[in-house]
Amino acid sequence: MDNEPNVVTSPYDVIRHLDGEREFVFCATSNDELPDTAGLLDGPDSIKRRWQRIVGLPFGQRASAVSCLIYDKTHEIRYHAKEKGWFRDLWLAQRGEDGLPTWDGEAPVWRVEFRFKRQALAEFGIEDVCDLIEHVNDLWMYAAGHVDGGVDGLPDGWLRYVVPVRDLNRSRWPVHPAWFIIQGACFAVLVRPGEPVPSAPAVLDLEPFIRRRKREVNLQRALAAVAGYVSTIEAWRPALDGGGSDQAIEPDISDTFHFVFENVIGYLDEKERDFSQLVRKKRVLYRLETLAA
Repeated sequence: MDNEPNVVTSPYDVIRHLDGEREFVFCATSNDELPDTAGLLDGPDSIKRRWQRIVGLPFGQRASAVSCLIYDKTHEIRYHAKEKGWFRDLWLAQRGEDGLPTWDGEAPVWRVEFRFKRQALAEFGIEDVCDLIEHVNDLWMYAAGHVDGGVDGLPDGWLRYVVPVRDLNRSRWPVHPAWFIIQGACFAVLVRPGEPVPSAPAVLDLEPFIRRRKREVNLQRALAAVAGYVSTIEAWRPALDGGGSDQAIEPDISDTFHFVFENVIGYLDEKERDFSQLVRKKRVLYRLETLAA
């Protein structure tokens, strides 16, 4: 095999150019301490597919001190976690040096997710969240490797995507250009809703993205529930009328909602409840006070 790597333009090319398992190497793991480079393993533990397409590559057992999962985040959002659609807003907000979005809104986005158990974090001196904030980039460089290699100048990192060459020592195989992008990632401090903003040179506030998307998803779920209940009500209405209604008449949704409106008003009057007060209480419950202002 020659030394010329495939041409890449984005981290997604790591997956597109995956010709076999030997291009990934990672360190043997241990439950008790951080794994070293004494042993290298070939390829992911398994290849997760959906509809004949690769959607996930796990490395190491989740019970191990260190493990990793590389997976198609756009696929996960579409089929398993629609409430995480705010990630798309976050990606679209990123701009390149030319000021244009770095993501076209359509291409698959792959996530490289390294996982550290408590025993591994302890070896970095991490005992709480504040320690984690200070060492998050150190954890990343340990896991993905340094762009310039380790202290000996050779490629390092718990996991890396490499270009196989004739050298029998796989620890010297050069890092694939796409993996340089992964290694070069540096992290701002991520702030989630309800958490205090720490003093840091760069802070990425996720709350606006998460809040807007969660409201959209919850609203769609509520509308779906309403559609289901209203269609059920319309199906039962002829029986409530004594069975005398003509079943051949096409149901009219506006007439159905008028029926629902009148009966809901009657229900609230019977229970002596005020619709506006109910809405305000739910705005407080769902932390939507700003909408009521």
